[in-house]
Amino acid sequence: MLGGSLLQTLRESTEVDEPTVVLLTPGRFNSAYYEHTFLAQQMGIELVEGQDLFVKDAMVFMRTTSGP
Repeated sequence: MLGGSLLQTLRESTEVDEPTVVLLTPGRFNSAYYEHTFLAQQMGIELVEGQDLFVKDAMVFMRTTSGP
């Protein structure tokens, strides 16, 4: 898997036991959006924009259709 070692490195770079890794993109009008989409797909992670995230009680949450 192409993004496997990158994803493993990202997961190991925190002290959280099972971190949720996402790829933050400025959006579809960014010139690198295709690459962002490709990397997120290869790693099997969510592609998010800043508006998809929020902070509550010092933790970062992702907005989804089923809630945070």
